[in-house]
Amino acid sequence: MAVIALTSHALFYFMMPIVCTSQKESKFQAIKEQLMETLKNASPNEVELIVRQYAIQYHLGIFVNYDGITYNFMADSISSDEKNGSQETVRTQWGVPSEDVDTDFLYLFQDFYTKTDSQLNFGSRFTATDGKPCYLFLLSALQPVSEAKEAVIVFLPLTLLLSLLLSVLFALLYSGKITKPLSEISKMTERMKALDPSAACRADTRDELGILSENVNMLYQSLLSTIDSLQKENVRAGEAEAAKVEFLRVASHELKTPVTALGGMIDSMIMGIGRYKDWETYLPVCRDLV
Repeated sequence: MAVIALTSHALFYFMMPIVCTSQKESKFQAIKEQLMETLKNASPNEVELIVRQYAIQYHLGIFVNYDGITYNFMADSISSDEKNGSQETVRTQWGVPSEDVDTDFLYLFQDFYTKTDSQLNFGSRFTATDGKPCYLFLLSALQPVSEAKEAVIVFLPLTLLLSLLLSVLFALLYSGKITKPLSEISKMTERMKALDPSAACRADTRDELGILSENVNMLYQSLLSTIDSLQKENVRAGEAEAAKVEFLRVASHELKTPVTALGGMIDSMIMGIGRYKDWETYLPVCRDLV
């Protein structure tokens, strides 16, 4: 925000005078062409009214010498009480410039256009409809442009402070909006870590955080389903192990009976006890038990 404020002020400071001056020059050129055309077609009685109207309407300084009479109006110098009246005209001895006229004086009544840092100047001579020469000098101030540049510097600290305050405010609001659902997701994942089956992330938004919450819930449900399947598989494995142990117990019991009888008969034949002396008779019996 500070960089944006500085950049915008810098652009305004450097570009605004150029743009405003260019627009003012264009408007100034249009006004002077319009005023010259109006004065060319005006009667002597209308000159003063036309000059005064243009000076007030366009905030210009206008000097017109027509038929030996100079009309001088400065818009900024006309008070509210004077605006409905007419400014006193000044009769002079100005005439058509000749070779013996002072150079500075001649300069005022030749066609020229100058621009300075503070004002625009235009001078021209033309012939009115009655054939009399008319000399026109226009002045337009550029002072508001320079004042606006100074205002940019004056308001820069205030604008920077305002932009920083706004950035802090929106940062707090935005961080709160972000951290609250993240905190909820963190709490739910703690419960999910403890395998709480009722744990679920709740997000009412459809942004990235809402999608993250849905993905976490789907992942947790998949994990619970996998754990349930493993538990059922463990139960089945335990039952199979118990059945195997039972089978081995029964099988070992079934094997021990003939093996024990077989061992007893063989021992009796070896030691020649009782009827087992007749080993030829009991060897086939031992083979049957095997």
